[in-house]
Amino acid sequence: MISAQDGSTLTESADILERWREYYETLQNTNTDDDTYNMEPGSTEPVPTVEKVKKAFKSTNSGKTAGPDGIPIELVKLGEDFVVKAMHRIIVCVWQTRKWPDD
Repeated sequence: MISAQDGSTLTESADILERWREYYETLQNTNTDDDTYNMEPGSTEPVPTVEKVKKAFKSTNSGKTAGPDGIPIELVKLGEDFVVKAMHRIIVCVWQTRKWPDD
């Protein structure tokens, strides 16, 4: 059941579509102090730990197709702590600078 702004029930398709249009316009045009969100990483979230990176590698299933870099996950897992620490350094850099490296 779709209601008009005055509370009456809308039954015609054209009226219902018009009401949805009105509704979404009010959502887009609403600007209150309650609508502020802090989406910047690192400001409220702690930097990912080495342990979290290690856990992510371990939880990734073997046998998956290599990504754009062409490196299969099995090879990454063979690197163990060396690869985990290197990846952690990259993640921390991206987290703090909010910029993805070129290479």
